[in-house]
Amino acid sequence: MPEEGEEMSGFKQIISIIIIVIIIITLDFILEGYTKHAVNTMTDTLKEIDELIAKEDNKSKDKSKELVKKWDDLQQLLTCYIEHDEIEKVGDKVALLEKQVKIENYTDARQSITETEFLLKHIEDKQSFSIENFF
Repeated sequence: MPEEGEEMSGFKQIISIIIIVIIIITLDFILEGYTKHAVNTMTDTLKEIDELIAKEDNKSKDKSKELVKKWDDLQQLLTCYIEHDEIEKVGDKVALLEKQVKIENYTDARQSITETEFLLKHIEDKQSFSIENFF
């Protein structure tokens, strides 16, 4: 028969486990929110660049530089919890897009925009809190 002290020790372990699980779930939701914010920010800027490219507007060059700065800021935290190769793929596409816009290679730039949006959506889906991501 367990002693009174052993029952309290088991109870403390259960409470500790519950608290840890709650902290993990809370942090996951916070990080998922930041990931969605980052993806939405980048996607909105990519759409603006695409619209400027469609008009062959020179403001697309400034906007692409702004995109690079935004990505540099956002990736600082994203690299803490997302696979680095995923982040590098987006960073490479953003850098390529900036160069393509700079040399006015708009056809390839629009392709890079589509590919970057796809990579960002993939990161968002991969980080979302869902049953599919547990298995």
